[in-house]
Amino acid sequence: MSIITIFIFIVAIYLLIGFFFILRQEIKVKVARENMFKFCSDRFSIFEDLISKLKNKKDYELTFLNEVVNCRINIQKNKKQKNFKLIFPLEEKTTKISDNIIILLKEFPQFDFMKEEEMQELEEKFKEINDQIKDSKKEYNNEIEKFNILKSNPFFVPSLLILGQRNKKYDFWS
Repeated sequence: MSIITIFIFIVAIYLLIGFFFILRQEIKVKVARENMFKFCSDRFSIFEDLISKLKNKKDYELTFLNEVVNCRINIQKNKKQKNFKLIFPLEEKTTKISDNIIILLKEFPQFDFMKEEEMQELEEKFKEINDQIKDSKKEYNNEIEKFNILKSNPFFVPSLLILGQRNKKYDFWS
């Protein structure tokens, strides 16, 4: 084997290792994001159940649920366009609504049929799902941080350049 062949072999191994680490971390970011969005969808399902309990299904338009539904529509639209930066504030808005669910339910006569016990159960469901969202958000941000550290490591620069990912950026969910 000539020195040139050995050199090419070493460079190829070096680039493959870089590709592997970068792609693995990128997959971790995407998986963390999908987990986070799954919990957000689960939360919306709780809101849908609440809407289904209303006597007149159109009554939700007169309540805070209309805002939740509008947020969800915009979230779905932005998700299709992969515009994640616009999704995060909408999810935060939904979190604030779900955090104050009992207060909001008591403000609107459309929910007079709900007993205190049902409201407490609903509040507990939202608390549980919001905690899961908070944990998954933390994991997502941590994976982005790891990706950024990997990206800034000089060892991986050639692989990033070849992959065209040197300027790749993921948005944090603060």
